Order: sequence, then C-alpha cells, then structure tokens
Amino acid sequence: MIDLSKKFGMNDAYLRDISNQVTKKLTTYFRLLTVIYRSDPNKFNLVKVDDYENIKKEMHDEVFFSMKRMGIVKDEAYRLDFDATFYSILVLTEVKKRSSDLTYGMYPLSKFGEDMGYDEKLFTQKFHDGTHIMNSLADAMMYEINIPGVNPDLYKLAQDKLKDIKVRNGEGSENDYHRFWKELYPIQVVELLKITLGLDIWGSEFFEDAKLDKKTYKIDIERHHLERIKSLYTIFRFSKEYLNDPDKFTKEKPPIPFENFLIALAPFMNAYHTGLHHSTKFTSDTQLAMMRLMHLYEVIQRPFIEGFDYKNTLLAEFKANPIWEDLDDGKIKDWITRWEFVKKRGYEAFFLDSNIGYPNFYKYRYKPMENDFKLFIAGGDSVNKELFFKEERRNAFWGWFLRTYLRDNVYPTI
Repeated sequence: MIDLSKKFGMNDAYLRDISNQVTKKLTTYFRLLTVIYRSDPNKFNLVKVDDYENIKKEMHDEVFFSMKRMGIVKDEAYRLDFDATFYSILVLTEVKKRSSDLTYGMYPLSKFGEDMGYDEKLFTQKFHDGTHIMNSLADAMMYEINIPGVNPDLYKLAQDKLKDIKVRNGEGSENDYHRFWKELYPIQVVELLKITLGLDIWGSEFFEDAKLDKKTYKIDIERHHLERIKSLYTIFRFSKEYLNDPDKFTKEKPPIPFENFLIALAPFMNAYHTGLHHSTKFTSDTQLAMMRLMHLYEVIQRPFIEGFDYKNTLLAEFKANPIWEDLDDGKIKDWITRWEFVKKRGYEAFFLDSNIGYPNFYKYRYKPMENDFKLFIAGGDSVNKELFFKEERRNAFWGWFLRTYLRDNVYPTI
C-alpha cells in the first residue's frame, strides 16, 4: 500500500487513509481519481504501458460506484454529470499544475464553482440533492475550461461530456429559475429582505450582512422552494383558477392568502435550508414557514401613522400568534425597529444602514445588477464584466427579465 501510494505521487499513508475512512466527502473521491489519471504509467512495471488506460477506466467506474454506494450520488442517472465535472476538474488541474490554486494536487471543486459565479458548495449540493447539471451551467463550465495551455485531448473529453449533457437536457428543457439562478440571486435576495427585513423565519434570527470572501461579497442566504416545485421562479405562486378569472387582481376580486396564492420562495440560512430539506416533518414545517412569511408580508403592507404606538401593539400581536412562539421579545422588538425605519426612511436607507441593514450586499451585489439593467435598457454595454461570463448571456437574461420575470412576478395586496 505504501509503495503504491508513492507511485501515485502521494504520501505513504494516502491509500491506507482512504481505505480506512468511511467518508462522504465528494472531494476525496475526485482527488483519488485525479491522482490516478495524472500518475506516470511507467512507475507500475506493467507488461504493456497501454494497460494503464484499462486501469484508469476500471478505477473510474469503481470510484463512481463507490460514491453511489456511499450515497454521495443517488443513482447511475448522474454518471454523465459526474464525468463532465471530473474531466473539467482534470483540465483545470493540468493547466494550473504549477499554481498555488491547487489543493493537495487538484483544482478545488469549490473554487471551480466560485470561478463561474456560483456558491462554493455548488457541486457538493448538486450531487447531494440529486439535481442535474443544466444547460446554463454546462455553458459556464465549457467557457471556464477553454483557457490557454489546455491539453487538447483532456479538453475534448470534458467538452464532449458537457455537450452530451446539453443533448440530454434538450434545447428549452431547462426551467427559467435554474437557467438564471445566478443572475436572479441578488435581485431575489433583496426582494425577500424587503418582506422579512432580514429575519430568518426558520432560524428565528437575523441574517448578517455580506462579507468579502476572496473577490466576492457573500451573504448566508439560500432561496428555498417551499413546495419543492423547483420550476417556480417568482416570489408568489397563484392558483390556476384565480389566474384564469377575468376579474383577478381587482378590488372586487382581490387574491386571498392560502386560497388564491402562496409564497413560493423563502430566504433561509444555509444550515436551516439543509435541515428543512431533510426534516421528517417537511409538510408541517413548510406550512409554518409559509404562515410566518405571510404574516410578515401583511405587516409590511400596513400604512405608517405617526405617533402610533407600534412597538407595543406589534409586540402584543406577535406574542399572541402561536406561529411565533419561539421568537423571543428582543427579536420581535428588533424587527419592529426595522419596520419603523423602513416606513419612515424607505428601503434604500434601510439597506445602506450599517447598524441594521445590509450595505455590503446592497452596494456590491445588488446595485451592480441594477445599474447594469439600466444600461441594458438604454442600449449600453456592460461596464462590469464579472456579472456575466459573456455578452450573449447578459442579453438573454435581461431580455427574459423584461419579457417574463417582471410580468409574472406579481405582488398581491392583502
């Protein structure tokens, strides 16, 4: 085992440690396969050096099926996603083999996700949740691995797998939420913060402002589909019966909460988001989250009357409502303070306030998107090249945003 570890170019205990650990870390398996692919066949005393190609193929299969046995991938339907991701990582590892970007001999999966503007847990979450790579991510991956110094054979392996993914998905098969997941993020986070004023309605605590992580300001907010309908891309979902009513959205026929519409997306901290996905009480927990969000949404719409005692009135209202029984008085009072601030000074002042707002996220994540949208409307080119990995992507997103999102993202009055 020690001799074999050395031949792979790793420390003496490398293979022993892997075999002795029951691990569920995606990176461990990717790293093992990367080591196998990058090793020198001449070190293994093979009768035919070409036999090493067969060894690689067998180990490739074994690594994938080991991941399946460990529950890291759900089933064989994700083999294409695994292959495309692995070959892309292999391409980046080879190009950057003398770079400090490598971690233990491999280009990190987390950094690959971040390079494309996604969360560092992108691939871990995808394999864990059992969601396929969609066309927009496949495009971003192809763009990211097409760099100077790339090994043409490795690049073709990765490119072919990514093209196979797009064939599998089919043109137009990708729902809009996933197609524009990255671009919608800062816009929808601000929309949701305008309802919750920063309260994580599941964790009963307030989100912290974004912090600088390398080159990007990141905030611990995940968008959660409350009904697990992953195709939904708007904050609210209306019933088909109501949408087909010719008198919809009129004074005579205003939408009724929980009958004509539900809140479809909720903002959670990552820890609570993951916990709810694996909750044995998913239905009841989801209903509680919906009721809390709906209550906040209703309170947000109330008019502000100068001199009225909102602190005590709203405090009594929250305390009397059983859906908030685990929210302590201090948190309720903090939320009321934010509500009064917004009513008196407006949302932008709230977001920019360094004490209770989210100035980093607002200035460095949301405003660049808002400014780029204004440029797009005026027919101008983007001045922030980090927002979109290519101009075609920018045009596609803002075109869809204008034609579809702004039309469908209706806010009901209650």
